[in-house]
Amino acid sequence: MSDKEKFAATGSAYYLPEPAYDEDLVLVDKGTPAGEVFRRYWMPVAKSDKIKDLPVQVKALGEDLILFRKPSGEVGLVYPRCIHRGTSLLWGRVSEKGIRCCYHGWTFETDGRCTERPGEEGVDGASRMTLRQPWYPVEERYGFVFAYMGPPDRKPPLPRYDLLENIPGGWEIVADDTSIPAGGAGRMPCNWLQHHENGLDGAHVPILHEHQFPPIMAQATRSGGFFEKLDDRVNGGDTTRIGPMMMDFKVNIIMPTVRVIPDPLLTNARPDGKSDQLSWTLPKDNTDTIVFTAIVRPKDAAPGAPERYNGKAWKDLTFEEHQRYPGDFEAQTGQGLITFHSEEHLFAQDKGIVLLRRQWREAIKTIRAGGDPPGAFGSNPYVETTAGAKMMANPDFVVPA
Repeated sequence: MSDKEKFAATGSAYYLPEPAYDEDLVLVDKGTPAGEVFRRYWMPVAKSDKIKDLPVQVKALGEDLILFRKPSGEVGLVYPRCIHRGTSLLWGRVSEKGIRCCYHGWTFETDGRCTERPGEEGVDGASRMTLRQPWYPVEERYGFVFAYMGPPDRKPPLPRYDLLENIPGGWEIVADDTSIPAGGAGRMPCNWLQHHENGLDGAHVPILHEHQFPPIMAQATRSGGFFEKLDDRVNGGDTTRIGPMMMDFKVNIIMPTVRVIPDPLLTNARPDGKSDQLSWTLPKDNTDTIVFTAIVRPKDAAPGAPERYNGKAWKDLTFEEHQRYPGDFEAQTGQGLITFHSEEHLFAQDKGIVLLRRQWREAIKTIRAGGDPPGAFGSNPYVETTAGAKMMANPDFVVPA
């Protein structure tokens, strides 16, 4: 009898098979299956207001990079090691000519062209302009710097999203880079997938968030709701009834890692019924994740109050209180740096997770076949969303006699 058979027969951890994760889905380095999918889309890499007069080091998809902003406002994203002698451009000085290496003064424009080589102006001057610091194109929108890190000939236009383009009068977009705006560590020290797919895990809401969300949200059906897979997204949602009230709640998870999930605290109800936020999940590397969120709210609104855990904000909890009142951070990072998919047991309530992974496997297959994944090159750059939280009267409610 093999160890696998012994484990099936006894359940003893002594016979537990060697665990494994799905490498195709979780690894994001250049050349990996999922990494190449990510590199067909624009991804946010920083908040715009954090790029000022000094270079900023960022990490995206396993690559260390340097962001800089010229006095004119133009932003550049370059490989960190200067092509001359390899010192980091993090210590560079920025001017209208570009970013100037602190070591010997070689200067590079936002597109990587070498504009200065001090001491060699009259020597081989014509070749100076052919030297290029490795770079990636960037654009700014919604308060973030977006980068395209894929093959240049497959670069799509930077998308626009209806809920961020058509905002209600007197409302504004606020950029957030704290990963869980309502309370968290500012980053998720775990693989991107186990954080991102949580948006399609409706079954965890009445368990994990029972005492954190409003009653009608916390009582979402334990079956996990409904799910549908479309070309560029997976939709999920639920209809919940409590007494005289009913809520329709719908989320959109759009390729590659756009999440349109209404505020679960139900604090900002948009007049048009759209979600009040849209997020992008960025893998910094295989075991570190950050989420950028564009929040739409009234201009005179105070910043959203953090979720409360035992009456405290997440950051103020003791270790014991984190154990007694866990939230998304604890549940997702508690799966480990990269969760072991071989040890999962998925059931009907996990349909959204299954559909999301299937969509990613299809995108990987498409790229391997020489095609473009959904929502990438050649796609309509204007993206419509249907996510939102709508409160209404429960037509089935009967007033007690």
